[in-house]
Amino acid sequence: QQQQQQTQQQDDKQSVRLLSAAQQNDAEQVRALVESGISATFANTVGQTALHIAALWGSAEACAALLGHGADLNAQNALSGATPLHMAASSNKDLGRRVECARLIVEAGADLTIVDYENKTASQQAARVPGQDALAHLLRPP
Repeated sequence: QQQQQQTQQQDDKQSVRLLSAAQQNDAEQVRALVESGISATFANTVGQTALHIAALWGSAEACAALLGHGADLNAQNALSGATPLHMAASSNKDLGRRVECARLIVEAGADLTIVDYENKTASQQAARVPGQDALAHLLRPP
């Protein structure tokens, strides 16, 4: 049982490293961790997946790596019910990079109609921030 706990702790550390790699836009590390057995859909205690974090930081290369390994496009976190697209829409990080992440996630087939705990879509969240018209348009449900 002790060995099982140690293995679980090692797996947890590796999973947290996946979130860190996503934030740092380290696509090579993301791929290596996922290929070593870490789930591309791993979420921390508040439901933030690596794709949430990549979208929030505008880590487009990490985003692409996660999408290529089956990351959950529509995962909602426990903080606000935000999907990765909501994170891209409401972050204050580099707009161009967040738009690139959002485009990748939309092209992968994300559901643009999901609402967060404020009953807002990602497009509605993007529209709340001045200067994000193009992002709001990209995220608008068909």
